[in-house]
Amino acid sequence: VWFDAPIEYIGCTEEWANAAPGRNWRSWWRLDEGAGDVRYVQFMGK
Repeated sequence: VWFDAPIEYIGCTEEWANAAPGRNWRSWWRLDEGAGDVRYVQFMGK
């Protein structure tokens, strides 16, 4: 599951963006499309 998780993060962002006009999933993930100011925080819990 850990190997597949990053792909699902991108997929969920794309689904969120497609739900409303004006949203762009690439602006969250691609530096060349505006993600330079996005901060990613990941943590593991048990």
